[in-house]
Amino acid sequence: MEIDGESIYKMWIVDFLISNRDRHGQNWGFYYDTETMEILGCHPLFDHNNAFDIDFMRDMDAPYQFGEMTIRQAARKAMEQVDFHFTAPVGREDFITERQYKSFRKRAEYLGLWVEG
Repeated sequence: MEIDGESIYKMWIVDFLISNRDRHGQNWGFYYDTETMEILGCHPLFDHNNAFDIDFMRDMDAPYQFGEMTIRQAARKAMEQVDFHFTAPVGREDFITERQYKSFRKRAEYLGLWVEG
């Protein structure tokens, strides 16, 4: 958090939006100085192969990996810390299934984010 809290908070929001249950201490990417190995920041998006987990789509209050929060609590906390918004419209065509789209839209509306359609 000290190095790149903004990216971490934004990842919490994305994890909530896409129902990603697999965010733990080993699921982060980092930018670093190749000469000193100093970590410069977090990769803005990393490891979403468990997105749209069925159980997480059903349960907005599923446990999350940080600070004994639910995934919804983490997203709300993150929204208070950073400016997060969509830079382009999001529509049904951006999702593989109707279930994924509806889950994403419901979560985006909960956070006060506009979703097209």
